[in-house]
Amino acid sequence: MRYFAVPVEVVRSSGSGGAPDALAVTAAPAQVAAPAALSGDQSAAVYGTVVGDGPLRQTVAGYLKAYLTGVGDSSRYLSPGAGVPAPAAAYAKVELSSLGAGGAVPSAPVDGTVLEVQAQVVATDSAGTWPLTYPLRLRARGR
Repeated sequence: MRYFAVPVEVVRSSGSGGAPDALAVTAAPAQVAAPAALSGDQSAAVYGTVVGDGPLRQTVAGYLKAYLTGVGDSSRYLSPGAGVPAPAAAYAKVELSSLGAGGAVPSAPVDGTVLEVQAQVVATDSAGTWPLTYPLRLRARGR
C-alpha cells in the first residue's frame, strides 16, 4: 500500500460571499510515509453504543448489501427522492461485522428520529476481501 499527499486550495469567486466554490489541486501528488497508527479504537468515543441483532442492524445490513453488491433495491432504504450513486465495482459478498451508534438506540423510534451509526463490513470481490467502514445517518419515517 502506498500513501500520497495532494495539496489543494479552496477557490472562492467574488460573488460567493466568501463561501468555497471549488477545490483546486495546487501541485503534483507526492508519496508520503504511512500515517501513524491510532492507539485504541477512536470511533468508540463517537459510536460507543454497540448495536446488537434487531431491526436497526437488519436495516443497515440490508442497505449495504444491496448498495455494494448491486443485488436488490437499495433505494427502498433511502428517503423519497434521494439518490446515492452506486460504487463503480460491485462486490460478490458483503457481511456486516460491527455496528455502533452515536447514542441510545430507541426500541420503537418515532417518525423523524435521527441516529448516527458506523457500520463496518467485510466485502468480497474477485481480488479478495476488503474491510470497509460507512458512517450513516438514519432517520425513522412512518410507513
